[in-house]
Amino acid sequence: MPIIYALISRHEQVLAEYTNASGNFSQYSRVLLAKIDGQDEKKSFMAKDVGYAFHYEVKDGLTYLCLADLDFDRIPCFRFLGAIRQRFLAVYGDRWQNANAYSFNNDFAGNIQKQMDHFNTESNSKIDQVHENLDQVRGVMVENIEKVLDRGEHLELLVKKSEDLNQTSFDFKTKSLTLRNQMWWQKVKMTLMIVFICAFVLYIVLAMACGGFNLKKC
Repeated sequence: MPIIYALISRHEQVLAEYTNASGNFSQYSRVLLAKIDGQDEKKSFMAKDVGYAFHYEVKDGLTYLCLADLDFDRIPCFRFLGAIRQRFLAVYGDRWQNANAYSFNNDFAGNIQKQMDHFNTESNSKIDQVHENLDQVRGVMVENIEKVLDRGEHLELLVKKSEDLNQTSFDFKTKSLTLRNQMWWQKVKMTLMIVFICAFVLYIVLAMACGGFNLKKC
């Protein structure tokens, strides 16, 4: 069967366990428990030499571990661990913190068996496959949405740059008009000054030719 052994432990102290097959599963699990550092995590360990895979979840000081066939998908295994975790905490609360080894074995082994039978059924495996496909589709959708949002961000940057370019063009046009006006006024002033100088020189010449500034002889 896919899942054949499971336990709940506080560090290396087993509080409850169950198996529906014969074998030295407890021995293998004790070796693995000694290597778990107690930090919250989910991991799988493939023991190909014995033909099984260990899947475990550490959560808030408790370790939930199961042993399954190598070809059995890990997704239902972790759902199984999540189910027995929720059931265990709902039944015992925080009583596990001061409990002795195997304190809950007689009462909770039946719960482990029910969850194991449930997740080992063929129909549930098909449901898990559907969930896995949905998760994959959801992942693709999220990735596509992120790409769309990323493109939207790039478009916003392009719009901002376009606005900045338009503003720069407007400023350049304004400064060009101002400079042109200034140059036009300078040209007008220069023309008036030249006309005034020419008129003054002509007046001097006429005054010299006509016997004085009153231009009496002209």
